Amino acid sequence: MVSKLTNRKEHAMNSEFVLSQGAGQKLEFAVVRNDGTSEDIDYLSTGENFRAVTLLRTGKAKLALVTETGNGELVISTAPTPIAWTLDDEGNIHFTVTSNGLTREQWEEHLKRRGFRLGDWTRNVFRRASDSPTNGVTYHVVVRPGKKIKDSDRITKKIRSDASKKGWLKPHWEVACLIRDTFTDEQLEQMDLWYIVTMHEPIKDSGGDPRLLNSNRFDGGQWLIADFVRPGSEWDGDGGFAFVVPQVSAQV
Repeated sequence: MVSKLTNRKEHAMNSEFVLSQGAGQKLEFAVVRNDGTSEDIDYLSTGENFRAVTLLRTGKAKLALVTETGNGELVISTAPTPIAWTLDDEGNIHFTVTSNGLTREQWEEHLKRRGFRLGDWTRNVFRRASDSPTNGVTYHVVVRPGKKIKDSDRITKKIRSDASKKGWLKPHWEVACLIRDTFTDEQLEQMDLWYIVTMHEPIKDSGGDPRLLNSNRFDGGQWLIADFVRPGSEWDGDGGFAFVVPQVSAQV
């Protein structure tokens, strides 16, 4: 009977990766130089901890110093994979985003950790969003650019009515967070948009006023704000209005 240890050794011998003596010394010097211990080596060899390092090296994650805890803990904040968008014949922008199960409180911390700025009312609205977060749900998002809408029709109730006629649906509030987390201000600029307001069911703030979550690049950029919105509220033409089309599927 072949032992598990023998299998591991054979796997290592057959692997294309071989840690040479020189590479081993470099690793040892790096550990010593950073006041590391053998426990640090054990940590890298456990679970997917080493994968976090490779994500950092390849630019798929970033290192953030957590100061809230007061202990200088270092955490890996994984950025979503950049995605492309397409335009239809009417100039509407299409893309997909997939939910990750983050709660309202976790979204607040995650976006702040990634360098996004949250308005005061955003935090207020987060605490009052009633729909539970989802995990692994892919949303097909369509953004109607304001420039494609006549000035007289760029009113909340008219925008919703036109979307309903097209079969577009109100998004879950988490779609606003996914949009902000996915697209940089530079990408919003490439879309020729200053903002993307997610047309979810309005969430009432602590004062009872309805608000919509809005990703924008005004005033220094990187914002997720909560706009005060009424059915008769008017919008400028510099932004876009996000809905979902009924093509939602869950990842296996």
